[in-house]
Amino acid sequence: SGEFVGIIGKSGAGKSSLLRVLAHDEKHFSGQLLVKKEGDNALTFSYLKQSYSFIPFFSVREHLLQRLDFLQENNIDKHEKVLNVSSSVGLEHDLDKIVVKNRSDSGQLSGGQKKRLRIAMELLANPDVFLLDEPTSGLASIDSFKILSILKTVASKGKLVVVTVHQPDYDSLNLFDKIVIVDDGGYVIYSGNPISAVEYLRNKTESVDRLSIFEETKNPSLILDLVQRGKDTNTPDFWHNQLPETHKDSNVLSCFGKPYLINRKNKSNLAKSIISQ
Repeated sequence: SGEFVGIIGKSGAGKSSLLRVLAHDEKHFSGQLLVKKEGDNALTFSYLKQSYSFIPFFSVREHLLQRLDFLQENNIDKHEKVLNVSSSVGLEHDLDKIVVKNRSDSGQLSGGQKKRLRIAMELLANPDVFLLDEPTSGLASIDSFKILSILKTVASKGKLVVVTVHQPDYDSLNLFDKIVIVDDGGYVIYSGNPISAVEYLRNKTESVDRLSIFEETKNPSLILDLVQRGKDTNTPDFWHNQLPETHKDSNVLSCFGKPYLINRKNKSNLAKSIISQ
């Protein structure tokens, strides 16, 4: 709890598969998903997929009120709750704007505002764990940073927030408490401090050129470039072989601070994972 975790990897590496398993949205996987309970209360999850359909001609306020009705939140001041949650995502001045009208008219909200509305709708459920699949996709850098800043604030209030991102910019990368790099086949090849990731990858690939120095480039794309460089100049299982000897047989790596396993099942996009919170 209280951590903001980014899962990074190129398209097809298994980021979304992992998130679907953690969210209990993917039932067909091998292995185990272990979730710790506190007393008799199981952890509650919110899972935000990449795509979502809004209700035509509903305003921001109406979407939030409808969400409260769905959650059966009856013994509260709903309008005060809507104002509080909209303020937390910067939509307090947009409550009466129409979100969408129809497929040809996207409504009065920008792409970034719609992403913030989706986060606000899930904040109403007050889950213990937020899982978000590419919440910054299709957004400009400034909007991406705003979304991730909101999620960082959510995590700081005692939530676990796990986000898949393809390639964040330097400022966004610094928001994460931890990043997990997923390579082809679903293998976790790094878990830890975001800025330390580049130095780890440089040391493993023995990259000493100026362009591989993070402090010089301040370009997070260097992370995936170094991952690919390691495979281009070595065997395909190069990164897997960097795992500690005690972990090679099981492919287990410390991730999210606890034992964790992810792997591909045949050629499908199914993740095999063990996570303990």
